Amino acid sequence: MKNFFKIFLVVLTTTVFFSCEDDEKNRITDTVDAPWVYFESIDSPVIDVTNIEGSAFEAQLVAPFDNIASYEIRVNRNGGDFFPLRTITDFPSDLSVSAADLATALGITVPDLGPGDQFDFFVKITDNDGVVFDGEDELQFLGDISNPGLAQALTYTTFISCPFVTADAVGTYTITNDVWGYEAGGSDGQFEMIAGPEDNQLIMVNPFEHVNPATGEQDYNVVINVDPNTGIATIDRQEAWHCDNFGCPYGQGFIETRATGFLFSCTGTLNITARASVGIGGWSPAAFVATRN
Repeated sequence: MKNFFKIFLVVLTTTVFFSCEDDEKNRITDTVDAPWVYFESIDSPVIDVTNIEGSAFEAQLVAPFDNIASYEIRVNRNGGDFFPLRTITDFPSDLSVSAADLATALGITVPDLGPGDQFDFFVKITDNDGVVFDGEDELQFLGDISNPGLAQALTYTTFISCPFVTADAVGTYTITNDVWGYEAGGSDGQFEMIAGPEDNQLIMVNPFEHVNPATGEQDYNVVINVDPNTGIATIDRQEAWHCDNFGCPYGQGFIETRATGFLFSCTGTLNITARASVGIGGWSPAAFVATRN
């Protein structure tokens, strides 16, 4: 969180500085259309374990500048090696990836796949002039600043869903990816997950270890809603941290989901994209990943 807030201040300061400059000195004289592809929609974010032969990851791909020569998709399973999946050359395109497609690409059979399996897609996009954007190069776009809006169709993930069981989901979780630098889970990167106040809800117990100035306690719990059939997880906007914990002047902090996330009780995997915000506005969404110990 501290690192992200510093970036936010730098961007704000830079914006103010350039607003005072003469427009003639800052005129852009040449632009190039980037080889960019994005999701118009993600219509089916997971493969349904109860209908594994008949369901698929489905999305609508758009190339806004009509300049894409190839969109090469690679896939892995549960963090293993990547294998070629498919190359798309015509846009817009209806992307549909079934369990059979994944099994063929990975050199296995559909019965080898199981509930909670995670599939990561990395894409290499080449434009008509030979310019390449590669999803494996995390710094290619914006240096140290991750922008999920630009990279959303370069790296993405699907799962084979599993029925949600609250008793299987509770326990101690460890943060494995925290793009914002929230320092979630404190020095050991861990937090407790307990049953929620309602059915099909879980509670992250003060995952950012922030003290609430109103109570003097670490009581910023985060409630997660989970679809019992698909494992899709959402976070309604709620208080989750406070600027007083690291000296920023903007007070209360909030968190909420901004894209599809998942919580699979069968594997103890939380993978969610959320947005942090304070009273003056919000920050871009970023991935937040944790696994049950």
